[in-house]
Amino acid sequence: HLLKRVDLGAIAGCGHTAVSVRRRPRVAVIPTGTELVTVEQAARNGIHSGDIIEYNSLVLAAQVREWGGIPTRYPIVVDEYERIKEVVSDAAANHDLVLVNAGSSAGSEDFTSRIVEELGTLLVHGVAIRPGHPVILGIVTDHNTPIIGVPGYPVSCALTSEIFVEPLLSHWLGLPQREKPMVQATISRKLLSPIGEDEWVRVSVGRVGERIVAAPLSRGAGVITSLVRADGIVRIPRFSEGVEAGQEVVVELYRDPAEIE
Repeated sequence: HLLKRVDLGAIAGCGHTAVSVRRRPRVAVIPTGTELVTVEQAARNGIHSGDIIEYNSLVLAAQVREWGGIPTRYPIVVDEYERIKEVVSDAAANHDLVLVNAGSSAGSEDFTSRIVEELGTLLVHGVAIRPGHPVILGIVTDHNTPIIGVPGYPVSCALTSEIFVEPLLSHWLGLPQREKPMVQATISRKLLSPIGEDEWVRVSVGRVGERIVAAPLSRGAGVITSLVRADGIVRIPRFSEGVEAGQEVVVELYRDPAEIE
């Protein structure tokens, strides 16, 4: 359904009655956590102590849809090992990719890595990026289905999806990975960064006089508004220890460069 009408006309004009196409990848999005409630439940019953409104699956599903996949949002699964394993196994049988959010850290009820090991192969648990360190990458053996354990903090969730999910969907669709527009900017203040990790820093960007300036936003992994406000991302490579105020940086833009101007 991605073909334009003019494409169909050109194909028919060349005498072809059928063409080979790539099927859109089917992606299961599974939110887990006993503390989670849906936004509908929160609106109907209010928020009680310990409740967290579940919206990461909305973000993940929207990203998957934007990148050409077909997302399926599963109902919230409580923190029960056998129940999560059952849902993951079912999802792997009917989808091309499974995203489990969250359960990828080291808490007593973070079951995802153990479930991946039981159902298949755990390839990676933890990557040298910030935010998003506790990512899980694996394969569910029976169906050869990739599975990604996505961190629960909202910013970590969205950014690690960009890093790991988007390239995979582009590969399956036969598309080059989408390149974001880039702009050179002056960082507004000094940023220290962990020496052993690549860091993705959200920034607001605008023209100030003759310069384009990038102002860092909150670096907290749970501050979803920092993603809403972000005009782009500055990547600070590991071993660099950060950037100095006034230093030139490259910004990967979320917005059109004309909007920045």
